[in-house]
Amino acid sequence: MGSVAGQSAPASVSLGKLEFRGFVNDATQVSNFLGIQYATIPARFRQAQPIDHSTLTGVLEATQYGPICPQAVRPGRGESPLFQGLPQTEDTMDEFGCLRLNVYTPTAQHSSPLPVLVWIHGGGFVFGDGGREFDGNFLVQHSVESGKPILFVAMNYRLGYFGFLTSEELKAEAKKDGQIPFSNMAMYDQRVALLWVQKHIQYFGGDPSNITIAGESAGGLSVLAHLRSHVPVCQRGFIMSSPNLDYPRPEEAQATFDRLVASTDVPSSATGEEKLAALRALSSDDMMALLGRSFSTPLWDPEWYTYQDDSTPTAGPAPLGPWVKAVITGSTKQEAAVFGMSMGWPSWTAEQFSERVKDVIQDGKDAAELMRLYGIDPKSSQKINLEGLIDMVTDTNFSGLPYIVAEQSESTSSPPISLYRFDQPDPFPGSPFYGYAYHSLDNAFFCRYPSVAGPQAPADVKATADAFNKAVLDFANGSQPWETYSKDQKIMVFNGKASGLGKADQPDRWRKIFGARDGEKTVRRYNHKLMALGHDSLP
Repeated sequence: MGSVAGQSAPASVSLGKLEFRGFVNDATQVSNFLGIQYATIPARFRQAQPIDHSTLTGVLEATQYGPICPQAVRPGRGESPLFQGLPQTEDTMDEFGCLRLNVYTPTAQHSSPLPVLVWIHGGGFVFGDGGREFDGNFLVQHSVESGKPILFVAMNYRLGYFGFLTSEELKAEAKKDGQIPFSNMAMYDQRVALLWVQKHIQYFGGDPSNITIAGESAGGLSVLAHLRSHVPVCQRGFIMSSPNLDYPRPEEAQATFDRLVASTDVPSSATGEEKLAALRALSSDDMMALLGRSFSTPLWDPEWYTYQDDSTPTAGPAPLGPWVKAVITGSTKQEAAVFGMSMGWPSWTAEQFSERVKDVIQDGKDAAELMRLYGIDPKSSQKINLEGLIDMVTDTNFSGLPYIVAEQSESTSSPPISLYRFDQPDPFPGSPFYGYAYHSLDNAFFCRYPSVAGPQAPADVKATADAFNKAVLDFANGSQPWETYSKDQKIMVFNGKASGLGKADQPDRWRKIFGARDGEKTVRRYNHKLMALGHDSLP
């Protein structure tokens, strides 16, 4: 399990006859309770079983990050200047012991319970965890210094086929055991973690009636999913860079399951029990090999999305749960830069950019109009074409979703929704994404990494961190940090000392061609194809 540097005095929380034994971080003076197992997994693909710590006795050591869900290793993350100053850990993977969470609290006692901010990590639902990269020490320290103290919780959940596989066989098994046949075990893991927080966070000094959930990318989509479920797990949601995807249909999910079963040489005529036994006999490494370089998309689930019909994508239209008090949602200015750089777009010729658009958008008139709006032209420079495709893919995959969510709320009794755009570019010259406000960069600012908010951070970069963190802390403490979205399209723009409210500039250029409602449907057919991605592959 991952060891954490900077430990000093012990920290202790009593829950009945059980003691959580953590530590106080020497640098931040924040109490850390790490690697707490919130649920067990009785078998592969089965529902997580929550752990009620109020019924336990003894001492629970909580000084190290726990194991994470099996996943492919991401090279180079630790070497990036962005991650300098974070604790160094060695992750262990355990399919059945990975449901862990980490709690960070101010050390000082407070007269009343504190707001709770719960983080759901991203990673395409195939990699990531709630550990080192989402260390809560820095944000909690800043919250105390700012006079707006909070508790911070970050969770792990199942990934890939471990968390996103369903079939008629799995549904039948769940019903046989008297369980609701959820399609996405990972989402259910998250729900169990959030309900654990509601039940236990009071013992750490948190207010179970004042919980904000936040997440980026797959984590942002997860936040939206919880806000649209029928179980009230929070009061507010902070949605960062959620992709706008279609849910794979039940027949697509069944085809995936059948393909995995076929790989084990079990015949299609086998019983459901035999098929499940064959998949459960595979090792975790075998399961990851079957996933390959694919990413996981949450599946349509009528047992979960009770406020949404099965014809709509992740963005809606659909109302939020009646308990939701407020929402913030936004994206980075150049989300797609991280994907384009990984796919070699900077080496493309000017002609290749227009060829990609024409290959994906078969209607020549539509393709020509889109290229005109985004400045993609074989006669223009490679740089102009690169920027145009980055903008197009950003709009179609990410930046349109906040507006769709906000606009649908204008005609309903939805809670206040405020929008933002993160324009702060990567400030590190050694980074392959230098100069771009790329997908996931804002995680560092949300969690207040030392590289962007510490004493050595450039002044303008630290100004972005200060502004972003102020919004996060205001929101977690129950305030809408800027005005709600309206037809004049005022949004908050985060970009150093220039951060402030402004009118959105062309947030949905594709809808100028396809129209508001048809544009939402059309763009979902094109979004991942423009990146040469489908539901089945990652760069």
